[in-house]
This record gives sequence, C-alpha cells and structure tokens, in this order.
Amino acid sequence: MAAIITEDFLQEQLDDVSYGFDEENAEKLLTKLNHLMKIYSQTPDNFVDELIAFMMNKKQRTVTVDFLDSFDEDHLAKKLNAKPKSAGIGTPGRQRASILVEQFELKAERTPTAAPICLEKRKILANNSHRGKFFTPATSKRSTPAKLTLQNGAAVKSLYGNEKAVDLVPSDINELDFFPPHENTMEDYVVERIQREAGGLERLSEDNACIRFYDDTIKKLNFTRIDELTIFPGQLVKLFGSASPDTFYVSSISPRSNLPLAELKMPVDVASMSCMVACGPFMGTTRHYIGDLLQIVDEAVTSNVDVLVLCGPFLAQNNTFYTSAECSSTLEELFDELIMAVSEKVKSSNTRVVVIPNCQKDTRVMPFIPTPPFPVSDNVSKRLSSNIYFCPDPAVIDIDGIRFAIANTDVIAKLSACEFHKSEDSENQDRMRRLYSHLFQAHSLYPLLQCEKDDLPINVKTQRGFELSRTPHFLIAPSILGQHTKVVNGCVCVNPGPYFRGTQRNHVKISIDMAALAKLGRTQNVSVAQYSNIEIVRDSI
Repeated sequence: MAAIITEDFLQEQLDDVSYGFDEENAEKLLTKLNHLMKIYSQTPDNFVDELIAFMMNKKQRTVTVDFLDSFDEDHLAKKLNAKPKSAGIGTPGRQRASILVEQFELKAERTPTAAPICLEKRKILANNSHRGKFFTPATSKRSTPAKLTLQNGAAVKSLYGNEKAVDLVPSDINELDFFPPHENTMEDYVVERIQREAGGLERLSEDNACIRFYDDTIKKLNFTRIDELTIFPGQLVKLFGSASPDTFYVSSISPRSNLPLAELKMPVDVASMSCMVACGPFMGTTRHYIGDLLQIVDEAVTSNVDVLVLCGPFLAQNNTFYTSAECSSTLEELFDELIMAVSEKVKSSNTRVVVIPNCQKDTRVMPFIPTPPFPVSDNVSKRLSSNIYFCPDPAVIDIDGIRFAIANTDVIAKLSACEFHKSEDSENQDRMRRLYSHLFQAHSLYPLLQCEKDDLPINVKTQRGFELSRTPHFLIAPSILGQHTKVVNGCVCVNPGPYFRGTQRNHVKISIDMAALAKLGRTQNVSVAQYSNIEIVRDSI
C-alpha cells in the first residue's frame, strides 16, 4: 500500500471508474490530497475511495483543486463533526464506515502460496453489515443439506447464434404489471422506454432524453414542468402530457407498482440457514494459482456453511499467464482442474457450491448476457460432486425456500454511471437504495439499454432470464462500488466486493433464523431482513 498518494496511484484508481484529474495542476493537486489525507488520518486507498464516492454523488468526473475544497468542506469535515469523540476519529488506521469504491483488479502480485487467514486480523465491517432485530444465532448444526432450485434456468439455456446488442426490448408490455390504473384524463399518455437521442454519445440527461411514440416516431421529452426526475437508458416509464410533432411535454410521471416479495417456502424441519459469498478474481494477473480460492472453500466447509456462492471471474481474461509460453495447458484443462479441486473439498460435506460466470471477465463463457452456466466436459461432469451447481448470470435461486437473485454484471455501477437524477434534496437521499430500487421497479436484473458505460451484447433468445416475477429476499450484486448491505423494498441487497483488494481478502457471511421466520405463520410478502445477520468480512494478509 502506498504511504502517500502519487500521481500514478491516483490515475490508476480513477481509471477504474473512468474518471480523471487536472493534470496541468497535478503537483498542487497531489499536495492538497496528501495534506487532507494526513489531517484526517486516512490511508491512500480509503481516502481515494471516499473521494470517488463523493465524485459519483456530485456527478463530477474530474478531480480539481477547487473540487477538493468542496470534498473537504461538504464531506470530510461534516463527517468528522458528526462522529462522537469516543469514535476515535483522527486515529491512524481506523476503518472508515463510508462507502468505499472497490476495485476488481488485483493491485499486488500474489505469492506462490496462499497466505493463511489470521483471525486476529479479521474485521467485520459493522457499519456496512446488517443484523436483524429478531435474529438469533443457530445453536446446533443442521443434519441435512440445503435444497437449491434454479428459477430462471429454463430461460437461460446454452443457445448460441444471433447474439447481438439490441436497441429495444420487444414491446410485449402489460401496462398494469408495472403501473397502477389511472383515472380518465384528457391528457395524452405514453408507456415506453427512455432512450438517448440518436447519434448522441454524451450521458443521458433531461436535455437529450426521448421516447418512441405510438406511431413509431421518436419524440424528444421536455421535462421543464417536472421538479424531481430519475431516468436511465432503457427505463420503462408512463408519462402524461401533450405531444407536438417532435416533442412530448411531460406534465407528470406515473409511479410504479410495487413488485411483491417472493413467497417463503421453507422446510418445516430447518431451524437455520447459512451462506457465504466470495467474488473473483481469485488470483493475480500474471500467474495461475488456485490456492487462495480453495482457502475460502475450506473455510466454508469447516464452518459448516450450507451454501457457498462463488462469482467469477475464475480464469480472468486479463491474466497474462494464459497467453504466455509458460502456460502449457488449455483453458478448458485449467478450469477442469480448478472445479475438480473445489469438488474434492466439498464432496464429503453438506456444503453446496453455486458457481456464477462473469461474461465480461471470464475466459470460458460467451461474452453476452444473460450468460449460460460454465460449460463442463462429460468426463468432468461424471466425476463432479453433486454439491456443485453451475448457474447462469443472472441467477434466481430458491435456497431452502428463500429467494436469492445474483447479478454478476456490475449492474449497480452501470446504473450509477448512466442514471440522471434531479431533486431539491438529492444530497440527502440514499443513492444506492435508489439504484437498487430501479431493478425492482423494472422487474429486471439488467434493465439498461444504450448505456454509455459499456455496450454488453444481449442474447435476444434468452433475455427473459433477466426478469423478476417477484422481489427476491436477497440480491447479491458484486460491484466496483463500496461493500455494503442495504434493505430496499424488503430485499436485503449485498455488495460483497472483490475477494482480493490489495493486501485484503473480502467475503460475506449470511445467516438466517428460519425457526423465527416459521413462527410468523405466514409466507406471503414477508421480508427476511429482521431475521437475518449479514457480515462483510475483511481479512488482512
């Protein structure tokens, strides 16, 4: 870890989120950065993380000296004053509770052997975790393995060919599925998806938003009469107003209908359920070494965890070893070796392992979404433990009747980059909760289209794999944004962060008090948030 913030270090951190800094005044800027970091007793990693989070909230893409003054006055100083003296503000090395911006890229070279986990150096990020009011830890080990049922498996099959980026999702939209009925009005209204003006490369805003009208014409949207507005490319909206030949003047926007929570279908004889989540990359960018991945599998087995969720990348595309002369095996052979090693670890246990691909970073999957499960040879499939479950991305899985949705495309960061929001009190709103709510309102784990952050190809044959028929009880959404736990519309939303970040390992532990849930005596529209304990775990190595 750098002792000071250098120009190279700052550029590297900002590049990961497509931000920059005032290079003409770099010396003055770095002096100011290091001065603020010192007086607020932060590490370079955490300080720049907070700076980037502040930039995202302010929609600022370039760090300047003047912006650092705002960062000091509007964030750092206020945060310092808001803390009680006993909180230890100002003590070097204190873990900050603010949103951190996590990096998926490994910043330090991995050693040939896995560094052992030292429980004395383990931290639970309490302010980023969640403990339900009615949660009671399990007192005994369960004797039966968890039951897993993939809900969107039929929608995401290994269908290849005709994979292309699409401009619009087919318009088979039932309006009442998304919006409440409205009273008869003399105004025009339209139900369609938000787009950017054709040919525009700039970020979506109220100035370049448009919509496809009933007669198949594209009309520009005029939001001058709207005080509070949140839009993103691909968002389904119901707009009231008046139309001219080329413009729709919006007078009001219909609220969205709430998607009910999934029904609980818990086994009657299960008192508790536990889950661990770890997200790749699990190794460095210059060597192939699976020891660190196996270490988290070992911990899951020895801790009697019911389900371990492993999100890719596993064999990352940016690992230069795979294209070097040193690599004498095929990618298929290397992945088979990796997955068989995981299988050996769990074959005699009750721990189930869910394996989720990452189409942007994994080498052995098709580069489109929804992404089918990892392909496995017949030879390996015959030898694999029945505890290994290959699932698509995104995946909707019922685990002991609790619904989990897993989205491994970093959809929250993409929404953050593409969303336009204006309101009088935007600085007081929880932006992360708003971003998550977009998924539930859209009934989709990937509602974006025409996002300038990137242009992921969408498999038009299997795009119903994105759909949410109900709000899940848990949403696992790995992201470059800071590790956190948020309860949104009754769903527990978790960003586990990357397994490796510099000299730290990260994962998430989830425990659910099934016995307390069963005592409720109802299964419809029940949030499990108050009956769950979620710990974001960080190990120093």
